[in-house]
Amino acid sequence: MIPSYLQQVPHGTEKGTYLALDLGGTNLRVCEVELLGDSKWRMKQQKYKVSEALKVGEVTALFDYIAGSVDHFLTEIGTSASEDEKLHLGFTFSFPVQQTAIAAGTLMSWTKVRPVFLPRSDSSSPTRT
Repeated sequence: MIPSYLQQVPHGTEKGTYLALDLGGTNLRVCEVELLGDSKWRMKQQKYKVSEALKVGEVTALFDYIAGSVDHFLTEIGTSASEDEKLHLGFTFSFPVQQTAIAAGTLMSWTKVRPVFLPRSDSSSPTRT
């Protein structure tokens, strides 16, 4: 089993509005989850197709697509959050990651798609992951 750094289990009284992203092998799902307390919640969601070109191209193009999808969701679908409310975002990456801290990990393998190209830190040449 791959260990997780979950700090606590929800207890049902949580309240607030959150964005959730789920990147899988075929789709990116953007969701707004509104926690109402009393173990009640509401959710809006939109799926965005992840093209083959995004799966095998430069990773910056994939990240730009993710950002554009979130922008489209917030602009076209809208949010329940007030203008002064921070929207925290959770990201589900549907691939095995060796998590080394709450906000750090290493991709173990691309199980559903072919590898994307990541820019190397020492040059502008891409490297395969």
